[in-house]
Amino acid sequence: MMVRLARGGLECRSSPKVSTGFVRHYFRLDEDLDAILKDIDRDLHVHEAIQSYRGLRLLRQDPWECLISFVSSAASNVPKISRCIEKMSAAHGPSLALDGMEFHGFPTPEALARAGERSLRKCELGFRAGYIAGIARQVAKGDFDPYSLATLPYEEAKKALVSLKGVGEKVADCVLLFSMDKLEAFPVDRWVKRVAERLFFRGRKLSEKKVRLWGTEHYGRYAGYAQQYLFHYMRHREE
Repeated sequence: MMVRLARGGLECRSSPKVSTGFVRHYFRLDEDLDAILKDIDRDLHVHEAIQSYRGLRLLRQDPWECLISFVSSAASNVPKISRCIEKMSAAHGPSLALDGMEFHGFPTPEALARAGERSLRKCELGFRAGYIAGIARQVAKGDFDPYSLATLPYEEAKKALVSLKGVGEKVADCVLLFSMDKLEAFPVDRWVKRVAERLFFRGRKLSEKKVRLWGTEHYGRYAGYAQQYLFHYMRHREE
């Protein structure tokens, strides 16, 4: 799907075509963003982040695609993550076309289960290839259903996710936040940890667990939105 701002709205082009409802769902345009930002505007730093990047929204991704994408991201960086997912999709995903250009959709669980670890390693996934192949086999056999987790309370859904080999606390929270409407999730990576230590705790070193508990307690039901604004704010502040 190609998306751009146009005439005060979004212009989307895709193959196959997607509905307006899908676009609203994916970009969370059905949410009252002003009310959410008012709720999390609880301190100077998140206030500055909101003022700087107002309009920033979370995505509502497909749970399977979100899960595998974040497992692929472990101990990596954005350019390599993008490259790995592109290679995995090109090798094992369905072929798509738009404006005469060829693209590939995200691979199904069955496709990645058939591919296996050896083939996935060719997509530059390294040690993550084994995790992805294992999760794909579980999903393809029906032993694990990522789509069913959205109906569970946050803690139960998270417990199910971290039972998967290759899924830790941060990856689980990202999947819950970006694909399962668990907006209380507060994923902690090095940027968010840096935010907490430098801006809120005066340079004190904190564990990821401490930062996660602080974030969820301080920002409440929309902690995930606060995390996203602080993450974006810190990255641009450090660049």
